[in-house]
Amino acid sequence: MAGQIFMLIECPHCFALMRGPAKFCRRCGHILPATARDQAAPPDSDTVSNAAMALFPVNGKQKSLAIAYSLCLWLGSFGAHRFYLGRKRSGAAMLMITLASIPLLPIGVGCFTLLIPPAWSLVDLFLLPRICQERNNSLLESLLKISFQKKQKKAKYASSLLCNDLMQSRALNNFSR
Repeated sequence: MAGQIFMLIECPHCFALMRGPAKFCRRCGHILPATARDQAAPPDSDTVSNAAMALFPVNGKQKSLAIAYSLCLWLGSFGAHRFYLGRKRSGAAMLMITLASIPLLPIGVGCFTLLIPPAWSLVDLFLLPRICQERNNSLLESLLKISFQKKQKKAKYASSLLCNDLMQSRALNNFSR
């Protein structure tokens, strides 16, 4: 899973971005041409992944697996590693269980509920690489989607300027006749 490269393909009909390979667009159902399906195959070299990962230092949101592991080992019972990786609900659940267990310690119930977050953190030690990779992939996907939307807006603006110029030239030609 770690270092997995995925390709985004674009539907020529609705311009939706999706992970390839796909035969149909997941948004509009349009049949994708064979060239779009072929683009989704993983590349032979690391040029795409290096170029894609070059976007992260600019954004500064890439999550480090080493930091996630250290948070899990030292503050795992409080769900700090989950908050770091963007899993706020499960991190809040771990924090709530830990904080609710402390006042229950004198009764004896807290001894059992206080074992839940460390056990959860132990399981998370094995899940962290996948969670971290999913988070970084979703960040990369959102960055690519934002840059694509900006390009689309520029293209629409340029085409509207071109249409205005054409309409003005036609109006002048009609006026001069």
